[in-house]
Amino acid sequence: MQRFKQKKLLIIILSIIISSVLIISFLMSLMPKEKVSESYRLYTVKTVAPLVFKGVSTSKEVNDYYLDNTLGTLQAVNVKNGQEVHAGDVLLSYRNDTINQQATTDRFALKQAEETLQNAQADLGIAQGKKDKLSEKFSTVQSQFNSATDDDQKAALSTQIESLEEQLSAADDGVTQANRSIQSAGNQVEAAKSTLSQTESQTTKQVLAEQDGLAIVDETSTTKADDPLVRIVNQSVYIEGIVSEFDYAKLQTGQSVTIQTLNLDEQTTGEITDISALPLAAATTDTTQSTANYQFTVQPNEAVQYGYHVQITLPQKTIVLPKQTVLHEGSEYFVFIYQDGVVTQQAVKVTATAQGYQLISGLKPKQRIIENPTTKLKDNQKVEITK
Repeated sequence: MQRFKQKKLLIIILSIIISSVLIISFLMSLMPKEKVSESYRLYTVKTVAPLVFKGVSTSKEVNDYYLDNTLGTLQAVNVKNGQEVHAGDVLLSYRNDTINQQATTDRFALKQAEETLQNAQADLGIAQGKKDKLSEKFSTVQSQFNSATDDDQKAALSTQIESLEEQLSAADDGVTQANRSIQSAGNQVEAAKSTLSQTESQTTKQVLAEQDGLAIVDETSTTKADDPLVRIVNQSVYIEGIVSEFDYAKLQTGQSVTIQTLNLDEQTTGEITDISALPLAAATTDTTQSTANYQFTVQPNEAVQYGYHVQITLPQKTIVLPKQTVLHEGSEYFVFIYQDGVVTQQAVKVTATAQGYQLISGLKPKQRIIENPTTKLKDNQKVEITK
């Protein structure tokens, strides 16, 4: 009997416990449930990556001077690599050996003409000296004749005077002839000098710079005519860039760009000044060569070393939002801007693209929006952000 009572008590206690559990569960089910907080990620609004092009610095004016054997043998390169030159400066000097031999002959002819002139001048001195002595003797005899009183003495002096007059006449002719010889020899000397001068002007041929600029000298070209020996580059350089047909429409004259040398030593800014309307080469049927490329010109704001290969960077103002960041109701599109733990619904104008939604208006770069919004998200709602 005692066992039966204990068993009955145990059943009653278990029944009470089970009933309590059921009642508590029922009551808890009636209580309002707490909302599970959803976590969101952030996306920072930014422009698309800048366009990057290859380019090379070149000059508006480049004059090349090649080895020219028709001018003779190259005697000297008169400028150094990197030297600044001006129009009219001597760049190259050639020696014409054939003309040089002729110049040697002309120098000998000039020397002979000068010797002839010297001999003629000496002959004049002798003739003039002889004439002067005869004149002095004639004056003496004439004076003696004038003072003589004896007829025989006068007759002898008169005969002597006649002889002296004949000698003076001959001496005068000698002086005249010597002067003519000097004149002739002098003319020959001047002619020989002129001939030699003309010959010497052709013996050495000088090549002059046609413009101001910087000299680029290739010493290896002193023995070959295929490459320029001296190149004069106008120091006003510009950049020639290449753009493919895929980015061609994104270029406009007046756009600002950044220019970076490939060795990263120099960086400057510039402006696109010209965009070619014609491709560099027509597209071919070869699929690996089917992209058309176009040339465009950039004027740098600072000098870039001629011949340097550069990288041209064109910033983009276009903003493309990932598709999951934008929600829409009918034709209305909106995003949620995040600030200080609260989101604000913001209407945006966008255009659908393959990459996402291209922003027309409604947002600015560096604003933060919800990357993974849901339809449950509301304006001015506090949100939890997952980093």
